[in-house]
Amino acid sequence: MAEAALSFLPARVGRAMRSFYLGGHSIAAIGATEGRPVGTIKRWLHEGREALRVSSQYAPTDGPRACILSSNWLDDARRH
Repeated sequence: MAEAALSFLPARVGRAMRSFYLGGHSIAAIGATEGRPVGTIKRWLHEGREALRVSSQYAPTDGPRACILSSNWLDDARRH
């Protein structure tokens, strides 16, 4: 179930979520692997949790829950 939910996230966010929550890696270790600062990894984890939270609350009857996640919702929300 967890892997299926993570597959709808942007690739970099999904990798960070898998590494942190399923792999047990530290934020610093993920940052080193991705070549990004710790703050960026924290933001990716936040975005992933928020996307999963929103998708679990929104249950359309005629379409997949991944509609929100496959859109640019995260990018649009960050701009405002």
